[in-house]
Amino acid sequence: NICSQLKLELEKESQNKIKIYMDSENKDINLDSRAFNIRSSHCVLACINEKFRQSAVCRSEIEYARKINKPIIGCIVQKNFKPSGW
Repeated sequence: NICSQLKLELEKESQNKIKIYMDSENKDINLDSRAFNIRSSHCVLACINEKFRQSAVCRSEIEYARKINKPIIGCIVQKNFKPSGW
């Protein structure tokens, strides 16, 4: 999984000084906990693919990050993927 590899590399490069929350590792947490994780982050890195585009939870996390003016970095992780219909 590209996202897991990216997380490991970021943690390694920061010598584990950067806390990285990855929602795919925490599927059972509620929306309040997700919102807390977004609020307490420096930025949001969205690994975008078709599954992300179709996920109401992923879209709501990004919308919340936008609402609170959290910097968002979009990273397309699916070859030839062209986001549309948002």
